[in-house]
Amino acid sequence: MIAEIIEALRYIINRMKNEVIRERPEVDLLEFIQSGEDDDGVSILKSLNSRILHVIPWNKLRNNYSLAYTVIDGSSRLIRGRGVNLGVASVVIFLPHNNIIIDFPPYFTRLTHSRIYEKFNLTPFIGLQLRIRGNISALLRDVYLNNAIRIKSYNDVDFYDSEYNVFQMVDEIRFSLETAALKFIAELVKDGQMFSSIVIIDGPVYPTPRVCFRKDDPPYVKYKMAYKRLIMERINVVRELESHGIGVVGIVKRLSDSYKLYRNAEINELFSKIFGFKGRLEKVPDDWIINEISNKLKLHKLRFPLCFGPFSLEIFDKNFNALFSPKKAPEKIMFYAHIPYNPFVSHASIVRIEMLKKTFEMYPNVVDLIIATTFDPKRGIPASLSITDRLSRIGSAKLFLELSSILEQYMILPYETKLDIDQTKRELEELLGF
Repeated sequence: MIAEIIEALRYIINRMKNEVIRERPEVDLLEFIQSGEDDDGVSILKSLNSRILHVIPWNKLRNNYSLAYTVIDGSSRLIRGRGVNLGVASVVIFLPHNNIIIDFPPYFTRLTHSRIYEKFNLTPFIGLQLRIRGNISALLRDVYLNNAIRIKSYNDVDFYDSEYNVFQMVDEIRFSLETAALKFIAELVKDGQMFSSIVIIDGPVYPTPRVCFRKDDPPYVKYKMAYKRLIMERINVVRELESHGIGVVGIVKRLSDSYKLYRNAEINELFSKIFGFKGRLEKVPDDWIINEISNKLKLHKLRFPLCFGPFSLEIFDKNFNALFSPKKAPEKIMFYAHIPYNPFVSHASIVRIEMLKKTFEMYPNVVDLIIATTFDPKRGIPASLSITDRLSRIGSAKLFLELSSILEQYMILPYETKLDIDQTKRELEELLGF
């Protein structure tokens, strides 16, 4: 498979020698399409219980091994070349109870690589952006592109060309690969080859990117249509797993760009009681609110994991809900967890744990179970996420270096890419424990 990919890239690069390269940067729009949530003022965060905070005692952690769970994490990287950009991604499925790793592209798995490629056959792990002035369709005529390489947006209309944001391309490839991993699990479950109570995925159960809250005006509409397909595919496979009794939970680790809690009435009331002031919170990030409350509530100088929630998030923005017409975006159930590394230090991890309503109804105590069963006291996050994060980054780093070396044979790489290569080599050595 890799040999076929390399051959296809060589052929395309050779054909580009007679093409005029667009030297100007691809469309930016970073404010709208990079990671971040923009549901401020267009969503409602309601508390489902009057009691929104509880402590998880240390003696409960790692004492409950009854939860059979599976973890998915993906990693992506960008390779820039003259006239060519490549977005590469990898994904890892980890089944701790069976000690099984399934990764794609395959590096670590004990399963046969041909079987892995067969299961992921229709899912690209490379996005190819050609920044030329000529006709891309004509350039690629008679070029065999196997399913590993994608040249068009997931809106199935626009090419990944100089008018398409390169970071959006990378995000589409990684997100689609993670959804394919969910589909892989659904197939195994349906065939009776696997059992799992919960599937944990790194990131939101489905995303709410900024661009999806914009009107259908150029240049936003093409990105919205791509996300429409990707989000619906994610929701459909989550619901399929739920129909088999398997819950799907997303864990969001970066909350500095999330602004939901300051609008919640019970959070405002709790904050006022703890800090003794009247009024409502101003717009501040979720992690700041959780951290301030948690640090104030330390008991006898000892720190305990704290769980906030459950909260219900409903989006009522007409532009976002138009993606789901005639229905609206599914309700999310959310928890926030403040997890100290140990009882004696102030360092802690703050995460948001979210799911669809059906998963919450099947597993109302899922957050406590995840923290108690998979807790890593060294990092303050679920241990299984540490493993999948490490392995997926190794996979994407290997692919990045392999394809970079091919591009370097045919073109002069930008200085920034050479720096990225050196940094990725150092990262890979660290990840492999050298």
